[in-house]
Amino acid sequence: MIHVHCLFGSTSISFSDPCLDTVSFHTFKQEIEKLDKEHAETATLSSVEPYFSLTISKADELGHYLARIDVTPDNLHESHWFEFDIDQSYFSTLVRRCDAILQSYPVILADKRGLS
Repeated sequence: MIHVHCLFGSTSISFSDPCLDTVSFHTFKQEIEKLDKEHAETATLSSVEPYFSLTISKADELGHYLARIDVTPDNLHESHWFEFDIDQSYFSTLVRRCDAILQSYPVILADKRGLS
């Protein structure tokens, strides 16, 4: 279960849903590491469910990135997105948090999924 609360100015969106799985966190962790070490263009934490996604995209050559969160508690009737600046100094924290999640909830059959 994830709990999302996005607050920007006077706008606030909250919801809870089991929409992310461990494969999503594993993939996101790898993509964040590529952003940090190989200067890749994007990293995305998403699900097969339409409720939540986080995309971090390269904004310039100076190490600045743009984070976009798309969230919708009710995908048939509403859609919300938030964008904010982020820099490389956040990447190590994101990797550590993904590691903590994956240590508590390992990917099942990771080797058979090509994720080892």
